[in-house]
Amino acid sequence: AMLFAISKGDINRAGMMLSKFLCDKSNEHLKDMVFQAIKSKNEYSNLSDFILAGIKDSISHHSLGDGTRAIAAETFVKNVVVACLFRIVKDGAHFTNAALSKAIGVTFHQVTIARTQVQKLLETNSIVSTLQRKPRKDFVRVKAEPYVYDFLQDDAYTKLDPKKVLTEVIDPRTGEKVMMPKRIWFTWNKHQQHELFLRSDYYLNQFQRDHNGATIGYTVWMKLLAKVGTFVRSPPKNPN
Repeated sequence: AMLFAISKGDINRAGMMLSKFLCDKSNEHLKDMVFQAIKSKNEYSNLSDFILAGIKDSISHHSLGDGTRAIAAETFVKNVVVACLFRIVKDGAHFTNAALSKAIGVTFHQVTIARTQVQKLLETNSIVSTLQRKPRKDFVRVKAEPYVYDFLQDDAYTKLDPKKVLTEVIDPRTGEKVMMPKRIWFTWNKHQQHELFLRSDYYLNQFQRDHNGATIGYTVWMKLLAKVGTFVRSPPKNPN
């Protein structure tokens, strides 16, 4: 207040007065105290900058240039974003998702997901469980191929073609080409065929058990049939 009064509110004048004051040898101890305080503040600021830069660099390091992240890398990124937003959500600080996205170095969508996750953790007073990306459809399809392949050979769902024609297929378990007798569905409806598989032991007690409850939708099912079900055909709609 005294410095403000003497300088009459002039910042430049106040700076000159403070500089002369600190340069006086009798105020050497005071100058050291001021410089130490400034140094500590700068070090703290630099530390914060380094931490933030490290977070952004780490996220960038775990990102692929043109593709998607591996599941482990995506899990890491999601949990980092949750940590970044924890205090912001807890204190109700008003920062837009766009601003947070830019500051952290992630997408708007990832910020939205993390904000929701943090809110849930705070409301339920729970700890974070590992956030993992859901398996991609092509990943599920590849893992499901052996189960569908076995299902299609089950006499409960298909029957041998009376013509006894052999066709070449690739066994998804071994990757080897084998000659398989052609078979015929008991039902021609594609959706019913899908439902039969979803109710089967191959899906409920084998595939889902082995792959942590993963699901197979109709689109994936049709791709599976095109890949491993070429030896099975639908019956005629109006058989003679």
